[in-house]
Parts: sequence; C-alpha cells; structure tokens
Amino acid sequence: MWIEIFKSGRHSDSSGNSSNFSNEDIQLIADKYNEELAKGENYSAPLVKGHPESDTPAHGWVERLARRRDTLYAKLTGITEDITKEIEKGAFRKVSIALYPNKLLKHIGLLGAAQPAVKGLKDVAFAEVKSNSEFETVIDQLKSENNGLKEQIIDLEKADRKKRHIEFAERMINVKNVITPAIKDNLLELLEKSSETGNPDTPLDEMIMTFVEELTPHELNERISEISMELPGNDFNGNVDEKRLEIHNEALKILRHSPEMNYEEAALKAFSEFTYETK
Repeated sequence: MWIEIFKSGRHSDSSGNSSNFSNEDIQLIADKYNEELAKGENYSAPLVKGHPESDTPAHGWVERLARRRDTLYAKLTGITEDITKEIEKGAFRKVSIALYPNKLLKHIGLLGAAQPAVKGLKDVAFAEVKSNSEFETVIDQLKSENNGLKEQIIDLEKADRKKRHIEFAERMINVKNVITPAIKDNLLELLEKSSETGNPDTPLDEMIMTFVEELTPHELNERISEISMELPGNDFNGNVDEKRLEIHNEALKILRHSPEMNYEEAALKAFSEFTYETK
C-alpha cells in the first residue's frame, strides 16, 4: 500500500530543531532512497512504532518512495497482520519519518497520541490504506505530469536546434563566405529535416554542419564554374587567340589555388604576369 509520509515546508523535530524542506528536497529524498534500493545491497527502511533507536521491531518495509507535487509517498510491503489490525482500529493515525544526515530515509514511525513534526497532512491518509484504484489515480497523474515535462523538453530542444541552425547559417554567410544569402533558407530546411533522422549519438544535422564548415569560400560555385569550362565542347572551335587561351588556362590554375577570387580577378592576375614575345 501507498501512504503519505512527508511534505514540503518548515518542520521541527522532536529536539526542537527546525528545517525548511522544498519540493526539490522532497524529490531528493525519494531519488536517494530509490537509488539505494537499486544497488541491491538489501537496504530497506522499516516501518516501526514511534522512533526507536534500533529501528526494531519492523512491522513492514518501504518498497519505494515517490513525490507528487509537495507530498512524499511511500509504498509499504510486508506489513504484519497485527499492525494492520491496529491501523484499521485507528491506533495509529499519523506517521513521522527519520532521515540520515544525507537525507536517506532511516525509517517510518507510526504515531499514536504523539503529534508528528509535519503539520497539515490529512489523518485519513494515515488511517486508511489507499485502494488500488486510488493509487492508480495517483500514478496516472504522475504520468501525465511526466509526459507534460517531456513535451516541454522536446519543444525546448527544437527551439535550441533552430537557434543553432540560424546562427550557423549566418556565420557561413557573414564570416566564412561559404554560402550566399540566397540559399540560406535551403540550408536551414536541410538542417531541420536532417535533425530528425540519423543516429542520436551522431545527429545528421551536426554532420552536415561539419561538412559545410570545412568548405572554402564559395568552393562549390567555383568548382562548378571550373568543371563547366573543362567540359567537352568548350574548345572554342579553334577560333581563340593562342596567347589568350594561355591566359585563360593560367587563370584557371590561379582559381584552383585561390578559390576566394572570381574568374575576372584571376584573369587580370594571369594577364599581368604574362609576358608577350616581341617581334
């Protein structure tokens, strides 16, 4: 069965020491206990009467902890028949918990007439065992809250990816001159679609950005221009001056080594370095 055992707020222990517990503290108590159980070292906090120093005798055990909003729940198992009857008779209407200094649950103490340190918890939550249907309702609510958080995380991740894609495209235009503003939207569309595919460990959009990052300024445009000049049929029908053709070929060589230049700049450079033979 599941019962409420603690909630956030400022509470005073039996020695009069006050401490403030936030929802995050409640979650920490639950996580720490569940992690300790997962280690498989046979640790389990007992259900006891009052707060005995030796944590004995045990009348049940805490199988798991869970937080819902500001309240900490405990799933109990192995509850003895005697203590069940006493709870049904109302001998124990409240509970109190003991924690180790590191916030690991030490035990849950059943209280009779003694007042618990935590105020505001409903007596019925301690006097009655929650039915399966009531517990399932709590679980459904927890799942709903969890799904809502997952959706928020997905939306935040998408927004972050879109922001990174835009910043990358603008840097490729304004800093590295790899692409022109005209194809910015095409690149962003490619990155967005590719981010939804591939291995999560190596996202496809990251691979594409790495590839584009390594390109030299306008490398693709220059390569296309260069290839088109070398395609069959570009022999100028033999009607080109031999000296001009040499300058043209020299300009192509300059473009290969200086892709940041355009063809006109390369041709001018080739012409300035060319020496005509005088007759």
